[in-house]
Amino acid sequence: MTIKQNGGVFGRNPTFNDVTIEGQLTFDGDIDVGSDLKVDGNFETTGDSGFGIAPNSSYRVNVFDTSAVCMAVSRDGSDGDALQIFNGQNYGTRCLGLGVNGTHGTINNQYGNIEITTSSALIGKFTANGFAPENGKGIDFSATAGTGTSELFDDYEEGTWTPTLKVTGGDFDSVTYDPITGGRYTKIGNVVHFQGSIRTDAVTIGAVTGDLILAGLPYTAIANSGSTRDGNSATTIGFTNNFATNEPMSALVVANTNAIALYDRAALNGTTTGMDQTDVGTGANSNEVWFSGTYISA
Repeated sequence: MTIKQNGGVFGRNPTFNDVTIEGQLTFDGDIDVGSDLKVDGNFETTGDSGFGIAPNSSYRVNVFDTSAVCMAVSRDGSDGDALQIFNGQNYGTRCLGLGVNGTHGTINNQYGNIEITTSSALIGKFTANGFAPENGKGIDFSATAGTGTSELFDDYEEGTWTPTLKVTGGDFDSVTYDPITGGRYTKIGNVVHFQGSIRTDAVTIGAVTGDLILAGLPYTAIANSGSTRDGNSATTIGFTNNFATNEPMSALVVANTNAIALYDRAALNGTTTGMDQTDVGTGANSNEVWFSGTYISA
């Protein structure tokens, strides 16, 4: 049977077999198809559709099957999007594209980032630089057995920092630093790996007193827990030169500060003691230290 364009209106509940439609078919109500439905051209519905299940007014398209793939989308063999999701009428802003690149699947957003959320919170975004977790989010390793206080990997950072020479009582009146002064660091989770060097070309000490320190670490060290000293971290000194009296031989990142304390030993078998302002050289190319270490940040 062929229904021609402008062919008239049928009565209520008509039944047809093997129907060919020339032109446009408009119907007001439900249409039930008991076998294959083939459309050569555009197919438009302003209501809800159900495939394998009755339509649900909460969703425009409803697809259900107990054993088969519910929906398959395939391109013509070329790379690009196979499915696009838009925001706004008339396909104004393409927010998400699902496609192929050779044998690889692709997810893209033409106008911005791709956000990953749960029912209650934003987890992170895929940006031009990769995945960017929200503050306090990261990679959760809690599925593996462990006895630690946290199994969330939530931070990574690389950068530079500038060490400064001072004492625990405050700043010297003035310090001129040599161009070799500087450092780098890498922060992985709460662990900070650092290295640096310092040298001064002129120091006016003034009236300040206290233990000699290298300040300016990029993060404050964690505080000691209870009566332990687990917030302090040993620092390696590779080279020193031209202090006023004793040269520093060991160093320590001090808990709950961003400073490295310098120590010397008056005798080979003597006890290490903290250096102070009297050990500081005031001339050119003085107070040179090359060092590196690791500590836990607060």
